[in-house]
Amino acid sequence: VITDGFDLGVGILSLFRSKESERDLMIQSIGHVWDANETWLVVLGGALFGAFPAAYATLLSDLYVPVMVLIASLIMRGAAIEFRHAATGARPIWDRVFGIGSLLAAACQGVILGKVITGLLPGSLHVGFVAMTAIGVVSGYALLGATWLVKKTNGRLQAAARRYSMIAVVT
Repeated sequence: VITDGFDLGVGILSLFRSKESERDLMIQSIGHVWDANETWLVVLGGALFGAFPAAYATLLSDLYVPVMVLIASLIMRGAAIEFRHAATGARPIWDRVFGIGSLLAAACQGVILGKVITGLLPGSLHVGFVAMTAIGVVSGYALLGATWLVKKTNGRLQAAARRYSMIAVVT
């Protein structure tokens, strides 16, 4: 959360900005850190596989779909950030891909967290908890992204980030 939450939050919040110049500022604010922040997933997966292969096998057999969607969404984010600079006419499309990838990554992390907390047990009560956990993670990341933008931007974008932070706190 500390190393990756704010840039996923900025990506989520980019879905709500219509001006390309504002989305440019948002992406520029995380440009120097976004790729390094996702390294923790690779390290965590490798460490889990190397240190606890039985736990890795158990967890991945139950969490295969959300983990694969998480990886795909992180790839979407990386591709979008790199391609948006080269594709001047298609920049809004890549901006949406970046935002959707950020939203999916946050939701998948929430699903994984919820499933691990519930002990990977089936049942409607557990499904409800997992859904609430996913919503909570998305909202928390949006709050982190909004506070990052309050710190790193000014003017209209900063004012919008302040509003987004209030909405994320309530959610």
